[in-house]
Parts: sequence; C-alpha cells; structure tokens
Amino acid sequence: MKKQKKGSIYSGFTLLEVLIALAISSLIFLVIISTYSLTMNTLEKWDTKEEDYYVARNIFNRMDNEISSIYSISDTKSFEGDEKTFSFYTTAGSIYFPFSCLMKITYKFITNDEGQNLLTREEEPLINFSLEENVIFKSYVWSEDLKDFSFKYSDGHNWYDSIKEGQKLQIVRITLTSLHKEKFTTIIYIPTGI
Repeated sequence: MKKQKKGSIYSGFTLLEVLIALAISSLIFLVIISTYSLTMNTLEKWDTKEEDYYVARNIFNRMDNEISSIYSISDTKSFEGDEKTFSFYTTAGSIYFPFSCLMKITYKFITNDEGQNLLTREEEPLINFSLEENVIFKSYVWSEDLKDFSFKYSDGHNWYDSIKEGQKLQIVRITLTSLHKEKFTTIIYIPTGI
C-alpha cells in the first residue's frame, strides 16, 4: 500500500478483510455446488421413476386389452395360471399378424441363465393362416427391467395364487416391481366371469 501525505487515510484491504471475503465467497460457492448436486440427484431419481411408470403403463395397458377380451373355448382349457405364468385365449388384436383372430397368449416371468429377470409374451393364433409353420408361434421378451412380477386370481370372493380346474375367473390382479423397487398394481376385470 502506498502512503499518502500526512493526515490522510491509508487505502487498501487489511488481511482480516481479505480472509472474511474469502470465507464468504467459499460459503456461497459451497451452497451453489450443493444445490446443483441436489438438483441433479433429484432429476435423476425422477427420470428413473418416469421410466418405471412408462414400463408399467405399457405392460398394464397391453395386458388389460388382452385379458379383458378373454374368450372361453368349451372343448379346451380357456385359461391357466399361477403366480408367474398366465395363459389364455383372447380376441384382442395380434402384435405380429396383420389379421385379427382368436389366439392364445402366454405371459411368463422367468429368470434366465445369467440371473436376469424377464417378462416374456408368447402369441399363438388358434388357426394358422400362413403357409409357413414357423409363423404360427411368436415369442419375445417384453421387459428386462423388473425385479418381480406376479399374478393373483379371484372368483369374486377369494384370491388365489393359481387357477384350479373348473374355477370361475372374474378378476386378475397383476403386481409389478421395478429394478428401482417401485411397486405397481392393477386389477383387470373379466366381463363375462368365465
């Protein structure tokens, strides 16, 4: 600092003032960084939740369309199911075939050899309109992003883990748990109560 003439005041900052300004600047910087970090963590959590909701909504919408259109065939078992598998005939439209027909749909929740949980969907038309034999049966993995998936069945009075032969079926409850442990449940009513 320069000295001025006698009777004037020194200009500049003292060491104490510099240290106080540095401490205040550090606090402001820490607040900004922690706010940014918290915001990014919150956005990431919402992003994974949104993804989970999207997967659950797509699965439930497709299953609702197919299960609410269950068709009873008198000479065969119209539906079979346990906690991890549900198989039924439906009049809902096909994903693979350009025509609409009665088909058997099977949903399975399995664990593959690598320990990965998979929800699979199989589609088999009752009548093969194609001349190719391999076109009759189509199967694919619906989702790889699930921790758990289960079916429960009701006759309108009680809930069961599996469908017994000759049992009436009125309601199917589906529970899905995502890898992020978000749990989703839907109930699908079967209009005819077969």
